[in-house]
Amino acid sequence: MTGWRMAEGPGAGSPSPFSGICPITWQGEALELLPGGGVHWPARRILFVADLHLGKAAVFRRRGIPVPDGAEAHDLDRLARIRDALGLETLVILGDLVHGPGAWNPELEDRLEASLPAGRILVRGNHDVHGGDPPAGLGFQVEEEGHPLGPFHLRHQPRVDDAAPPHLAGHVHPVLTLRGPGDRLRLPCFVVAANYLVLPAFGAFTGGHTWIRRPGERIFLDVRHAGEETVLPWT
Repeated sequence: MTGWRMAEGPGAGSPSPFSGICPITWQGEALELLPGGGVHWPARRILFVADLHLGKAAVFRRRGIPVPDGAEAHDLDRLARIRDALGLETLVILGDLVHGPGAWNPELEDRLEASLPAGRILVRGNHDVHGGDPPAGLGFQVEEEGHPLGPFHLRHQPRVDDAAPPHLAGHVHPVLTLRGPGDRLRLPCFVVAANYLVLPAFGAFTGGHTWIRRPGERIFLDVRHAGEETVLPWT
């Protein structure tokens, strides 16, 4: 017996104000996979995201690598729009809120304060260890791997084995590589199995790693093209 199914019918939960969402039921809870990499838990007004890597562009520029600015502001604007549209009460970040040392500064703190709901949980990721916890004034509840929340456990690094408790995780920035004659397309994806749900990176300036599907996993493509965003099951 698997831990997920496509949600359908009146029992699937109230309609989402977003287009392109993909409703599923996982571990007995109705969830919504949102374009852009979030998982919405409507019953608790919680949004799960992973791997924002705030401050990454600044780190690259300090090393003399020219990279465009604006991705960080775009990511936080998206969070604010989701918060307002869904009436979120809590944001859970499944690790790597910041990219590394030097990321925290008053401007970033102000942007986060303006973009996030009142409830804020961070599962400390490997980059957070080096970048440092959020300043106390931002009110984050900082937790380690495996923190329980309802029927779920919260992790940064996924445990891809049958013995792991049901958990949501990030860390690997999963993408699916689609190949055609003379062409290749890499798309961010959600990975849903009986006991783990791996989120794509929420940050726009993060990159991705090809996910090799294992038996029993379902892949949901996070498609962002020509102004259109949608989450689609991949068979």
